[in-house]
Amino acid sequence: MKKELRKHLFDYLILISAGSLFLILLKVNQGNRTYSFIVALVFCMLYILWGIYHHFKLGSLYLKNVVEYILIGFTFLYLLKIILVI
Repeated sequence: MKKELRKHLFDYLILISAGSLFLILLKVNQGNRTYSFIVALVFCMLYILWGIYHHFKLGSLYLKNVVEYILIGFTFLYLLKIILVI
C-alpha cells in the first residue's frame, strides 16, 4: 500500500484536493439546492475522469474499470441527493 501511494502520490493528491474542495463548496453553499447539486455533479464527473486517467496511466484501463467508476460516481451522487435533499 505504501509503495502504491508513493508511486502515484500526484494522482491521489489530485483526488484528495478535489474531495476537499467539494466538501468546502458544499458547506459554503449549504442552503442553495441547485448549486449544491451542480457541485456534486461536477465532483462526480471529476471522480469518473480521475479514475479513467489513473487506470490509463497504469495501463489497466478496461471497460469494466470505466463502468465501475461511473456506477460508483452516480451512486454517490444519488445517495448525496437523498441525504442532503439537494
